[in-house]
Amino acid sequence: MKLEQNKKYLTVSLYAFLVIVASILFFLFLFNISYFTSLLSKIVGILSPFIYAFSIAYLLNPLMKWLERRVVHPICKEKLKPKFQRMISILLTFAVFLAVLAILFFTIIPEVANSISNLTHNISSYATKLEDFAKSTLVYFLGDEQTAAHLVQNIGGMIGSAEEVLYKVYTMVTNALPHVVGYTIQITSGIVRVLVGFIISIYVLYNKERFLAQSKKVLYALMKKERVDSLIRLGHKSNAIFSGFIGGKILDSLIIGVLCFIFMSIFSFPYPMLISVLVGVTNVIPYFGPFIGAIPSILLVLMINPVQALWFALFILALQQFDGNILGPKILGQSIGISAFWVIFSIILAGGLFGFLGMFIGVPVFAIIYTLIRGFIEERLAKKNMPTDTHDYTSDDNPIRF
Repeated sequence: MKLEQNKKYLTVSLYAFLVIVASILFFLFLFNISYFTSLLSKIVGILSPFIYAFSIAYLLNPLMKWLERRVVHPICKEKLKPKFQRMISILLTFAVFLAVLAILFFTIIPEVANSISNLTHNISSYATKLEDFAKSTLVYFLGDEQTAAHLVQNIGGMIGSAEEVLYKVYTMVTNALPHVVGYTIQITSGIVRVLVGFIISIYVLYNKERFLAQSKKVLYALMKKERVDSLIRLGHKSNAIFSGFIGGKILDSLIIGVLCFIFMSIFSFPYPMLISVLVGVTNVIPYFGPFIGAIPSILLVLMINPVQALWFALFILALQQFDGNILGPKILGQSIGISAFWVIFSIILAGGLFGFLGMFIGVPVFAIIYTLIRGFIEERLAKKNMPTDTHDYTSDDNPIRF
C-alpha cells in the first residue's frame, strides 16, 4: 500500500517537474524569440540539402514507381534482381526529370523573359493602339468624334492613361510568375546544396522501404500497437491526399498550359509562351487560379489586338469549362475530401500567410488537418456510443436554427 502511494506521489512529482521545465522553456523562448528564430534558420540552412533531397524524392517517387512497375519490371523481371531494377528505374526517373528541367531552363524561361522584355519596350505603341481603338469604337457608336475624344480623355484621366494601365498589366503578369524568376534565382544561389540534395535523393529513393521500416520499428518500440496502427493509417491517407493533389494539379495545369500554347500559336495570338505559362502556373490554385491567370492575359491581348482579345476570352472560358468539368475530375478525382467552402478557406488563409506557395499547398495541408480533426471527433463520439455521421445531427428532433 505504501509502495503504491509512493509511486503515486512520484508520478505527481514527475508531472509537476515537467510542467515547470516546460514553463521555463516557454518563457525562455518568449523572451529570446529572435535568438531561437536565428537558430532555427541556421539549422534549416544546414539541413537544407536533406530537405531538398526528401522533397525531390517525394515528387519523383510516383514516376519511379510507375517506371519500375510498368517498364523495368516487365522487361527485366527474369534477368535482373529487384535492387538492379530499382537502380535502372531511378536512372530513368532522373533522366526524365533532367530533360524536363533542360526544357524549362533552355526553352521556356528564355522565351518568357524575351516576351517580358519585348512587352516593356512596346508599351507606348500598345497604349497608342488601345486609345485609337477606343476612340474609333466610340465614334462608331456615338457618331460624334469630339464627344468620343472627350470620353477617351476622361477615361484616360480616371485610369492614368492607357500606358499606365498596360504597365499595371505588365506588373500583374510579372508578379504572377514569382516561381519562374524568384525560385530560379534561389536555386542558382544554392546550387551546391541542390546538387547535394539530388545525390541524397537517389539514396532515399533506393532505400525508401528500409527507411519506412526503421520508422515503424521505432514507433512500435515507443508507442502502443493500436496507436501506431492508427498513425500508419493516417500516414497512408495523408500521403494519398497530398501526393494525389500535388501530382494531379501539376499534370492538370501542364495540360492546360500546353493546350493554351497550341491554340495561341495556331491562331497567331501575341505572346503565346508568356500567356500560356501564366495560365498554366496560376491554374494550380483551385477556384481562384483560373481568374488570376485569365484576367491579366485577356487584358494583355486587349492592349495589342482588341478583336483577338474577344476570341481569346471565349477560348479561355471554354478551356476552363473543359478543365473544371472533364479534365480536372478525371485527373484529381476525389483526392481532397473537403468541401468547396473549406477549399476556399484554406486558399485564403494559406495564401495570406505564405503567398503563392501557400495557395498551392494550403489545400492538401488543410485537408490533412481536417482529416486529423475529423478522426479525433469521430473517435470521441464512438466512445460515447453516439453516431459519427453528420447527417444524424440534422434531424428535426433537435434542430439548430439561425
